[in-house]
Amino acid sequence: MHERQLERIARWQRRTGSFVLVDGTFQYVRWDRSSREEPTSRPEQDLTTFRIVCPTKSLAVHGKRFACLLLPPAFREPVRYACANTAGATGTAKEHFVLRITDVLDSDESNDLLVRHIRTQRARLISRGIIRSEAAPPEAGYYTFARLDEASMRDAIVMDQRFFGLDGFETHVRVNFLHPGWSGNAAAHA
Repeated sequence: MHERQLERIARWQRRTGSFVLVDGTFQYVRWDRSSREEPTSRPEQDLTTFRIVCPTKSLAVHGKRFACLLLPPAFREPVRYACANTAGATGTAKEHFVLRITDVLDSDESNDLLVRHIRTQRARLISRGIIRSEAAPPEAGYYTFARLDEASMRDAIVMDQRFFGLDGFETHVRVNFLHPGWSGNAAAHA
């Protein structure tokens, strides 16, 4: 999310006293690796902001999944209590997995190899003419919203603008750069 948008939300939040829930899942898969700062981690102290982050998505580890809710201290115990009584305790193996994933994400290398792979895959799909145009160049994550060539669309099951509440992008679909089929598809277009 652009810095201007974050400031706009903060102004609205100050004016209305509203709670804000941020889905920050892909902020850890930013393509510009010059800064690892999280723009959404700087809420003003008097604002009530909750942030959801999903380290397994940030590393593309989809077999096991967990997310973290970062919240103001005043809400920790009520949320912990409700979650513990709804979902129960976490097993030792899962706790080990969580600690290992966060160690990797917090390391100097972090998910740099994954980000390079995503950027390379996008460049390959563009150079081969599979991606014809994008609604906007991606800055984070492993998706783009793009118009694809006819061969790629022929038998595809897609998520189009209707899934995202958009208008004006009738020919665009969500493209997952990690889809294993792109390797074969990209080779077929060579």
